[in-house]
Amino acid sequence: MGAAVALHAAALLPRLAGVAAFGGWTPFENGRNASSVSVVATGGNPMIYSTHALLPRLGLFSEALEAPLPYDYPELIAAIAPRPILLYAPTGNRFAVPGAVATAASEASKAWRRPGSSSKNFTFLTPDAPSDFASAEIAAALRWLRGVL
Repeated sequence: MGAAVALHAAALLPRLAGVAAFGGWTPFENGRNASSVSVVATGGNPMIYSTHALLPRLGLFSEALEAPLPYDYPELIAAIAPRPILLYAPTGNRFAVPGAVATAASEASKAWRRPGSSSKNFTFLTPDAPSDFASAEIAAALRWLRGVL
């Protein structure tokens, strides 16, 4: 849940200089119910509000009513622009749907192409690896920090 919390914190707290989000997050629209083919083994959105109590409002949306969710990851990530962001989303992460994550990141990246922003502040990495925050992920974080500091 660290990546989801970090993204929400950066979107809501403009005083944060930037954010690095590691691990799996899948757009809410791809996690509507646990029986969906696109939902990972964690249970999709119900896991977010029932297990972790993150974004409790999501619990008010049933499967039929989740279409009008007030926002999703593309909007959340775009709200962080123009500050630096690193989205590190390994394709082997069992908590994410890689194609949906890539689509959301691509959509959000448009915010860093607006006037007053810089596309160099948007970094999206999708290594073919599990998400374990081991040496490869730590090295990626350090490279990114050196580039933005």
